[in-house]
Amino acid sequence: MTLAKNIRYLRLKNNWSQDYLADSLGYKSYTTIQKWETGVSEPPLKTLGKLAELFGVDMDELANRDFELPSENNNTSKSTGVSIPIVSTIVAGMPADAYEDILGYEEISHSLAKTGDFICLKVKGDSMSPVIQDSDLVIVRHQPDVENGDIAVVRINGDEATLKQVQKSEAGITLIAYNPSVYPPHFYSNKEIEELPVVVEGKVVEMKRSF
Repeated sequence: MTLAKNIRYLRLKNNWSQDYLADSLGYKSYTTIQKWETGVSEPPLKTLGKLAELFGVDMDELANRDFELPSENNNTSKSTGVSIPIVSTIVAGMPADAYEDILGYEEISHSLAKTGDFICLKVKGDSMSPVIQDSDLVIVRHQPDVENGDIAVVRINGDEATLKQVQKSEAGITLIAYNPSVYPPHFYSNKEIEELPVVVEGKVVEMKRSF
């Protein structure tokens, strides 16, 4: 897991979101970065070279050096980010001025904070495993729509919001879990989207996991 830890460490050290790093490497989705940082997969050798160049280290350091994770820094280190609330459920109309279920606070970079309103959601359940697992933290930017293939927080029929990948078509949307044995793909027609309703609350832009 050394490579996975190092990619996460160096990304956070540079105050980069997973979205930003994915875009810098020519990937369409941040989920590729998630998989690298959780050890689900590893970057190809050519991409490893690009990563090392972006981070300003050599490939051997990136793959083998035991960098110190930000969470392991001593208490004298200064905060360099913006604090957002960690919640266990997403309330309707997020973001809100106050939450009843605040579990703590998480930091995001100032550059990311400037792009919108954010909260941090503590994941419940295994429907998005192995990429996003139970108790992982996901950074959610409030927005009413997402691109095809994005992971979004979606509310159905006014119930508690769910975390799923969104696939769009002319006929409607399909909510997809990475673990279909827990949550099979579910299609909602344009009529159901309007009448239930099916509402996008925000886009997941980053995932954080404690090693």
